[in-house]
Amino acid sequence: MTFIDEKIRMTLDQLRGCIVSETRPFSEVGFARCGYKTENVPAADLTWETYKVGSPVSFKRDEHAWLTLEADVPACAETDAWYLRMTTGKEGQWDACNPQCTVFINGDSAVQAFDTNHTELLLTPGHKEIRIYFYAGMSDVTLFLGVSLVRKNKRVEKLWWDMSVPFEAMKCLDRNGYAYNRIMNALDHACMLTDFREKKSPAFYAGVEDALAYMEEEFYQKECGRGNDGEIALFGHTHIDVAWMWTLAQTAEKSQRSFSTVIRLMEQYPDYIFMSSQPQLYQYVKEN
Repeated sequence: MTFIDEKIRMTLDQLRGCIVSETRPFSEVGFARCGYKTENVPAADLTWETYKVGSPVSFKRDEHAWLTLEADVPACAETDAWYLRMTTGKEGQWDACNPQCTVFINGDSAVQAFDTNHTELLLTPGHKEIRIYFYAGMSDVTLFLGVSLVRKNKRVEKLWWDMSVPFEAMKCLDRNGYAYNRIMNALDHACMLTDFREKKSPAFYAGVEDALAYMEEEFYQKECGRGNDGEIALFGHTHIDVAWMWTLAQTAEKSQRSFSTVIRLMEQYPDYIFMSSQPQLYQYVKEN
């Protein structure tokens, strides 16, 4: 790795650390163990207790539970956004077998899933009654559940993505080729526009805007797709084995989780296109 490569990597690390500007952890949530749900609301006969967030909680294979909480999401600047974040300690491991959740907010329609790949849910301001239908996974497990509200700066996060994606792509290219060096030079210039002397200061955010403008105008508009580079069309897709290591009931729940997450992404990113080629999954989602 060259000096410039390392500078880009360190800049990205610094940017990532500045995305979250505030965290408000929950100290406790309502908790009730259950079987497979028949409705999108907790059954009336469940036994409820208080779960101290961050404490150990053990589950058997294929066990389920409901978590409930209320949150007052504050208004914030246009550059910021609030998210509900949930972690289990199993992030980064094989997602097929690990804990997964379906989130319901102020109603009985699934809003989004939480799993090892999706730990945050974008929230709008106002009071939220949140129910999380929790699936422990395909093995006995002890978890340390984390639940919090986090406020993120969307502009810092955008710059991190705008720079990190070409940086990762650059690593796959010939170091002596034009594309590698053009990306490296563009990212190097963007690094020089950022100002980390006082993080989250007016000077820092001004540097973020300068770097964003440079990446958009000089890199994405002028360099990307130039000449005969060609175009790539990308479509989102999820493959779900209907009969696999889990039960058919879990297939139905996985379909609900996956489709709700996809719809949420399509609402946030209108250009995002999703395809699914399994009619049985549509039937499960229709029923659920």
